Amino acid sequence: MKRVARLSILVFSLVITQLVFGQMRAGLTAGANIATVSTDFDAAEYGGRVLFALGGIFEIELSDRMSLRIEPMYLQKGADPHFDFQRQEVRHKNFVDYLELPILLAYSFAATESLTPYITLGPSIGFKLGADFHALLPGGHSPPPGPASTPVDISEDIKLIDVGIAVGAGMRIRSGKGSFFIVSRYSIGLTNIYDFPYTTDCFDCVGPVELNNRGLQVLAGYTFPLGTNRSRLR
Repeated sequence: MKRVARLSILVFSLVITQLVFGQMRAGLTAGANIATVSTDFDAAEYGGRVLFALGGIFEIELSDRMSLRIEPMYLQKGADPHFDFQRQEVRHKNFVDYLELPILLAYSFAATESLTPYITLGPSIGFKLGADFHALLPGGHSPPPGPASTPVDISEDIKLIDVGIAVGAGMRIRSGKGSFFIVSRYSIGLTNIYDFPYTTDCFDCVGPVELNNRGLQVLAGYTFPLGTNRSRLR
């Protein structure tokens, strides 16, 4: 927590400095998160799910090549677990909603006047908003309306904070005073998000299970300058 606090103070100082002396850009972004989890629980397989992402961007220019991108967003994570139980395949869907805060350094490469490729790297901190469990019938079909089709709230089984590392690459396309962009990045969760105490006879034999979020995010959006100075980013 001390490291997070120090990073927050550093980011806040950079924001204030650049608002006074430099150039800042803001914008919106949306796209998809192809999400899954990594786990040491061998009894189940976890497939990927295509989920939703929506948020904003604040980009602080540090030089003509470097910038700091702060991207608060609503981000869905989850997986599609399935396993065998009493000789039948059991499938369900897990969804965890997060308020995600990626804090990324971006480096831009020289390109044409209108096109600029760039790469990003940095931490991403997720704050849990809620979590649901959805049961599925054999074959992956949703059950008919009734108690079996009602999502189960599993928020108490998921830890509040998810910390990870995100690395990506994108393309900025100048359009008037602003820029369109498209970016793809891979997020690796460093936190065991599962917080369920295994006390049943079934799970006593395998011990605690570790689940770490993984996600390939494909995002697009538009940014525009907030300051009066001309953008230095190429």
